Amino acid sequence: MNTTVHLHPPDPILRALPFHGEPDPAEPAQLGLLDPKNDFIFKTMLTRRVELLHHMLEGVLGRPIRTVQIIDPDIPGEQARDKKIVLDVRVVLDDGSRAIIEMQVRLNPALTGRLVYYVARDFVDQLRRGQDYGRLTPSEVIVWLPKPLFPELVDELHSIFELRERRRGIVFGKHLSIHVLQLSALPSAEVTGYDVLVERWRRFFVGYDDPEALAQLAAEDPIMAVAIQTLKEISQDPEVRRLALEREDERKLHRIDLEACREEGWAEGRDAGWAEGRDAGWAEGRDAGRDEGQATLLLEQLGALFGPPAEAIQARVRAGKAEELRAWGLRVLGAKRLDEVFGGIGDGEARALR
Repeated sequence: MNTTVHLHPPDPILRALPFHGEPDPAEPAQLGLLDPKNDFIFKTMLTRRVELLHHMLEGVLGRPIRTVQIIDPDIPGEQARDKKIVLDVRVVLDDGSRAIIEMQVRLNPALTGRLVYYVARDFVDQLRRGQDYGRLTPSEVIVWLPKPLFPELVDELHSIFELRERRRGIVFGKHLSIHVLQLSALPSAEVTGYDVLVERWRRFFVGYDDPEALAQLAAEDPIMAVAIQTLKEISQDPEVRRLALEREDERKLHRIDLEACREEGWAEGRDAGWAEGRDAGWAEGRDAGRDEGQATLLLEQLGALFGPPAEAIQARVRAGKAEELRAWGLRVLGAKRLDEVFGGIGDGEARALR
């Protein structure tokens, strides 16, 4: 299902919403606001009131946008509860360019690869076999993150990654871009232009439960008032609230399961390592003990036949390997001279035995 929306100004009634004052006793009790960083709530907000999506895209992409076509805006209930799906928002803009926008509140080692895969797959999906490459338009991935993806960018609210020549920084076209938006970035007084819109969205996601912060945002920008009102409406919708909380619970259970599996794997690996080390130690000790016993027996036999062994002979025997000790032990049974045991003993060593 595709939805094309032509943007228009927000309803006048939403331009000046009250965000302070005492609640009306006649009004039903209001539930707390749901966290807009929940990916289900994030997508629900941007697809329910597309002017919010338009506002965010203009800020991130840094250009005016006339129309937004949402691809697959619906979220079936059974999918919302699936901890493994990614609730992104896919759009085609008026100039034909494409964008994928998502909220990702948990970092994992595979995230960078997944973002590259998403933008590459979206770009490739534009053409069918035989179609002209001139039809290709830019594909961009936009992701909100709770903390820096790279430590070098800890203070950056908005980072843009694209194909560039490594040494001189020349852009290799503008077909693929990844926008990383960092919720933990500190506000800056130097923000201007379209970045002001991005900064307001950051403050909305971080301060959604702070009435004063929301009132300030609503006073600055009518669209932020729409965002606040939409979040309020969504938070009071029993079905939306249930799905959002179920999804969050599923994700928490998933993390607990992963941790349990990781701990179990560590325990199994540790026990296996201990068992392997123990068995290896026993085997090594057993073999070493056996070799030592064979060496001692051989030295006693040599002493009985040829007199006390010299230190050089003792050292040679005790350094002997199992195969050597066995061979020397067999030879000593019929040997009449020391060199017959070792097969190549020097004259000096032989004289030392006499």
